Order: sequence, then structure tokens, then C-alpha cells
Amino acid sequence: MEITAIEAENGPVRVWEEPKPNMDYVIGADIAEGKVSKDIHDPTGNKRDWSVAFVLKVKDASIVAQYKSQVDSATLAVDLFMLGAWYNWALLAPETNSMGIGVVHMLSQAGYPNLYQPKVGPFQANTGMADYLGVRAMGWVTTKATKPILVAAIHEALANGNRIPSVSLIRELKTIEFDSNGRIGAPQGGHDDQMIAYGIALVVLQDFLGGRAGNADFKQNLPDEDARIWRLVKEEDEKMAVEEEEFYGW
Repeated sequence: MEITAIEAENGPVRVWEEPKPNMDYVIGADIAEGKVSKDIHDPTGNKRDWSVAFVLKVKDASIVAQYKSQVDSATLAVDLFMLGAWYNWALLAPETNSMGIGVVHMLSQAGYPNLYQPKVGPFQANTGMADYLGVRAMGWVTTKATKPILVAAIHEALANGNRIPSVSLIRELKTIEFDSNGRIGAPQGGHDDQMIAYGIALVVLQDFLGGRAGNADFKQNLPDEDARIWRLVKEEDEKMAVEEEEFYGW
């Protein structure tokens, strides 16, 4: 199957590095739940949530592409199938908390050959989903137990000097905080879909390499002056990303 990318002014994919032969890639995807939000711009007029995916190169965990759109589940399944196929049949891990179950089911039915299958522990999806799909559970489930693993993986990547070329991801990460109960997420009215997608991709990459996911050290009870946990997002990274042009108002 030969996939050819076509440059499009309003396309849903931002590419920083095209796929290279014999290179391994992983994709983490946050699937929109279908809720209507008043504060988003939707060119279709339907005001859908955003679905987001990040493509990482396994060799160095660098972000090579970002997908962001407000399409329906069927179209999203096709988009992720094509994106994964283009990146050498990347290991694809859609979040399956809500509408993602249907997306994973369509990808499985379409014969996508490299869907992520959690192994054990907090990575394992629920039995009901496995029964529904008729196979061992696929995709990623974000819960109170697994969300800190995503956060730890991002902490580790930033501590290791991984550059983030996406303006929208940088700006979102800089808003994420621990609330008074130690829960991690966006402030009231904010979003964490890009954080989730990026974190999934990092954890899946670590799992792909056989490493222990989420092995960074971080505190849940931070002092007031460190309420925002993304201090390692470097200002120069944001400046470089802005200079590369903010993508269609993301």
C-alpha cells in the first residue's frame, strides 16, 4: 500500500519530518468525546471537540508530525489509518475512553496491522472493551491511575532535552497544573487533549522499547510557586516554534 501526502492549505496534519525508510514510529491519539464546546472554532459549524495525535520517531522520541481535526469517528479512523500507514505502519495507540472505542474497532476491522495492545497492570484496558472488539484490548485507557504515568513520561522527555516544535502543545503544557486535590489537568475552561496524546505516544514508545514507562520522579503536592508543572518547557523552544509559523490558529 503506497501512501502519498498532499500539501493542503487547511490540512489536519503538520509535518516536521516526513517518514524515512526502515524507521520506526509510534502514534498517540486523543479522541474527541463528541461534546459541544462553546469556545472552539469549528469550520463545519458543528462545534465538535478536537481529536489530536502526535507521531514520534522511536529512535530519539522526537515529534515528527501532529494531527488535529474536528471530524466524525469514521473519518478520524480513516485519517489515523492513513497517517499510520504513511509512517511505516506506526504503532498506533488511540485513547479508548469514549468515542475512541469505535475508532479502534473500525481500525481493527479495516485491518490496521499495528494497533497498540497494553500488556499488564494499569495499561490493560477493561474486559468489556476486549469482549466488544473480539480481541485482546487495544488502545490506551486514561484513568486516575494511568494519567500520572503520561505526565511522568512527559516530565522525563523534557528533562532529557526533547524539543517540542508544536506551538499549541507548548502553550497547552504551560497551563497544566495540579489542583488542590493533587489531580493533574487543565484549569477550568482549559484543555489537555494535546498533553494526553503526547503522553500516550511517549508511554507507548517506552513500552515498544521494553522500558518501564513513567519512570520519572515528580511530586503531586507542589508548593504554590510551582503550581504549574511544566517549568521544563523552554522559552526558546516556544520562540523557535512560533518562528516556524503557528499552524492555522491552533
